[in-house]
Amino acid sequence: MTTNPPKQTETTTQNETIESESCNNDISFKWLIVLLAIVAASLNGLYFMNFKGSWGNQADFGAFGDFLGGVLNPVLGFATVGLLIWSLRMQMRELVLSREQLTLTRQELKETKEETALSRQAMEAQVTHLQKEANLNELIRLITDLRKQFQALCNSKIKTDDEFINIVMPMSSSFMVNLNRIYDLEILHLLYEESDASAYKSQELIVYLKNSFEYGTTERRPTQWHELETLLIQFGGLVIKYHQLSSNPAFANIYITEAKRMLKPFQHIFATEELAVLLGQIDGILLQAKQTELVD
Repeated sequence: MTTNPPKQTETTTQNETIESESCNNDISFKWLIVLLAIVAASLNGLYFMNFKGSWGNQADFGAFGDFLGGVLNPVLGFATVGLLIWSLRMQMRELVLSREQLTLTRQELKETKEETALSRQAMEAQVTHLQKEANLNELIRLITDLRKQFQALCNSKIKTDDEFINIVMPMSSSFMVNLNRIYDLEILHLLYEESDASAYKSQELIVYLKNSFEYGTTERRPTQWHELETLLIQFGGLVIKYHQLSSNPAFANIYITEAKRMLKPFQHIFATEELAVLLGQIDGILLQAKQTELVD
């Protein structure tokens, strides 16, 4: 993350070094041209001084040309070799600098890829977190909605028949209910309250409820007990799902405990297989939570 500025500074410094060396080499080359011009002018000056400003005769001028060529040819040859060596050195330096620049560029590309990968991972983690939060919020909404449906169903009156009344009436003294109150009994009174009409007080009533449930299942005639079973299965499944996704097990265990309180009375009377599996999973979660608390 913080490696780019130093790399940029180093690259800038190298570029400045290249420009400085190029400028210095240009100056050296110019001075070499000037020096050669001075040498040539000096030789010409000596020639004219010797002949007092005149060109002299043809033989003298030819001899001077041979002399000038003899003097300048080695100088120019040496200068040519020097320029060739200088050109080769410049090319070698530029090649080395190009390789270094290429290495830095590759390093920057590698770091950029790593930073891009980290950014992508961070974005993916953020998206995953947001999706998880959205799923948890949706689960809470569904759990709350199912809880309301459950409470409404538990507060609904039991659909009685003659058999139900015949079972309850002889035990009206133990149930402490009269005939009028029998017709006002709610599901909550039979399953979820320690009331006078609790089904736990009469094995005969429990058998009646089981038979009614099994008959409705066989004949495919859903009763209010089947509707309650469906709600409990949905509620338990959502609560377990919430516990799996939640990052706060202590908070999720509140829903787990509530699900057990809702499922256990129904399972005690009707003993359905699917609710038995759910209760087993819930008991396992609560047992694990208790063991974790003991370890901590």
